[in-house]
Amino acid sequence: MLLKIENLGMVDRANIEVNGITIIAGDNNTGKSTIGKALFAIFNALCNSEEKIKDLRRQELRKNIQRICMDCFDKEDLQINLFEITRSLSRNLSNQLIYNENINIEDKIKSIIDLYQIEFTEESLKDLQIKIKNSVAKIMNVSETDLQKEFLQRYFLEVFNEQINSLFNVNSIMDIVLTIKDRDIKIKFSNDRCMELEVPYKILHEAFYIDDPFIINSLNTKSLSISFYRGRYFSVEQRHLIDSIEKYDRLKNENVFASLFAEKSLEEIYAILNDVVEGNILFQDNNISLQSKKFNKPININNLSTGLKAFVILKILLERNILKEKDVLILDEPEIHLHPKWQMQYAQIIVLLQKFFDLSIIVTTHSADFLAAIEYYAKKYKNIDKCKFYLAKNEDNFNTFIDVTNETEKIYKQMFIPKFHLDELNYELEENEDE
Repeated sequence: MLLKIENLGMVDRANIEVNGITIIAGDNNTGKSTIGKALFAIFNALCNSEEKIKDLRRQELRKNIQRICMDCFDKEDLQINLFEITRSLSRNLSNQLIYNENINIEDKIKSIIDLYQIEFTEESLKDLQIKIKNSVAKIMNVSETDLQKEFLQRYFLEVFNEQINSLFNVNSIMDIVLTIKDRDIKIKFSNDRCMELEVPYKILHEAFYIDDPFIINSLNTKSLSISFYRGRYFSVEQRHLIDSIEKYDRLKNENVFASLFAEKSLEEIYAILNDVVEGNILFQDNNISLQSKKFNKPININNLSTGLKAFVILKILLERNILKEKDVLILDEPEIHLHPKWQMQYAQIIVLLQKFFDLSIIVTTHSADFLAAIEYYAKKYKNIDKCKFYLAKNEDNFNTFIDVTNETEKIYKQMFIPKFHLDELNYELEENEDE
C-alpha cells in the first residue's frame, strides 16, 4: 500500500509505503500524525460504503416520508395513533425501496392506508402519493459517487477539524492517491471541500486509531467520574474506538469462533499481555474491571495506571476479536506513558501483531529506545523486510518525509541531539564548578 499526499494540513508532501510496520519519527509540528489520520479517514469513510449508502438513503427516505405524512394527514379526523401510521408507511416504503426501486409506490401507500381504514378522499390520497413519490425520486437519484464524496468529506472535516487543505499554501489543492494492489483511490479537496473521488475497488477493512489510554475510562458508565468522561469532547478517532468496543456486546455470539481461533494462534502475544495485564478483564453492568490475584477484589479500570490502560486497550481489541486480519492500526506516540521495560514489551506486541494478523501498522514516536525495540524485534521475528522508517522534516516551512529505511541512524542522530545539548550543559556546569 502506497500513500501519496500533497497539501494536507501540516503536510506539504509525503510518499509513504505501508506494507507492514511504518514508523514515522521527527520533530514536533512536522505532520507525523497527519499520515495516520489520513489513512484512518479514508478507510473508515469508504469501508463497506455500499451498506452505509443504503442506510443513509433508508434514513433519509424514512424521515421525509414521515414529514410528508404528518403534513398530509388530518390529525383531528384520525381515530388511531398518527405516529403508528406514519411509522408504518415510512418503514415499509423505505425498507422496500432500498432493495427494489421498482415497487409501485402508489399501490403500497394505498394498501397501508386501507389497512388502517383511514378515510381519505381520492384527491388527498393522490396528493400524498405524488409528494412521497417526488421525494423518493429525489433521494434515490443521488448517485453513489456523490454520497461517497459526502461521507468522505464529512469524515475528513471531523478528523482534521475543518482544516483539510494546506495550512501554508492558501490556494492549494489537497491531493491524495492511495494505491492498493496497483489500483488507485484518488481524492482531491479544494477549500476543504471534496472535488474529486475515484474508488476503483471496495474497502473491506477498518482502521483503528489509538492515541490516548484514558479513552478506556469512558467505557465505565457507572464510574464516579463518568460525568467528566462522557461529557468530554471525543475526536472521531476516539469515538470510533469506543463504538467498536461497545458494539461487541451486540455481536458477541457472532465472534465466538473467531475469538477462539485468535487466542489459539496468538499465544505468544497473549503471554506478553498477560505478563503485563495479569488477570481477566471483566465487563459487568456497564462497568469494566480487572480481576487479578494481586488484588483482593476486581479493580475498576479507572484506577489502573495510564501505562497499564495502554495494554488493556490492546487486550480488549484482541479478546473481543475487534481487530481483524489486514486491518489498519494507527498508534500515535504509544510509548509516552510506558516505563522503558513496558516500551519493549509493547514494541514486541506490535511486531507480533503485524506478523500474525498481517496488519498495516503506522507508529509515530519520539523515543529512540522504543524505535530500537521495534527494529530489533522485527529482526528477531524475521519481518524486518516489512518495516519502513521515515523521518519527518521541516525545511523552510515545508514539511516532508524522508525514507530512511536503509539508514535509520539519521533518525537516531536527530533523537540524540537533545542529549548532546545536555552533555554540553553538564560540561559547562562542571567547568564553572572548577573555577
